[in-house]
Amino acid sequence: MRLLFGFLLLMGFSFPPARAQQGSTNKPIRYTPPKTKPAVSAPQVLLDTPVVAPKTQASAKLPVLIFEKTPCFGRCPAYKATVYRNGHLSYEGLSNVPLLGQHELQLPAATVNHILKEAQRIGFARLQGVYSQNTSDLPSTYLSILQPDCNLKEVRVEEGAPEELNKLLLYVHEQIMKVALPPTK
Repeated sequence: MRLLFGFLLLMGFSFPPARAQQGSTNKPIRYTPPKTKPAVSAPQVLLDTPVVAPKTQASAKLPVLIFEKTPCFGRCPAYKATVYRNGHLSYEGLSNVPLLGQHELQLPAATVNHILKEAQRIGFARLQGVYSQNTSDLPSTYLSILQPDCNLKEVRVEEGAPEELNKLLLYVHEQIMKVALPPTK
């Protein structure tokens, strides 16, 4: 018996503790976690802070914005552009754009700063995530902008977006199309 008990104990089996008093009930012992405050504090709302995270080594490798236009059944331009703080642009032209395929391009840094300032001015961080009225065959335009917490805030627009957001999307599209011209021969 002793050998069996030792073997079971060695294998990780345990037995309930013996009751010290006679007449005690066989109620299971319930574990109650200690009452402590959560380790994470509630998020703080910061007003008048820059839309883009501070220039750190980690954030320098993150894109400051991602812009994407999806295809439709017509001749809608479809592409995706990932833009970094220094203006470096990773571009993938999908359809109905002057430059197809994957390319590394360059936007002027001043243009990137202007886009980010305009996004902050219109309150991009507080915009809805989706603007759609469920009309079929409308392309979507996605704009994601790096926030101070190093997360990307994404907004998808089909229709019904505020006019200032539509102007910003048009400006971003025009600036990307300026640098996405096919190479001349």
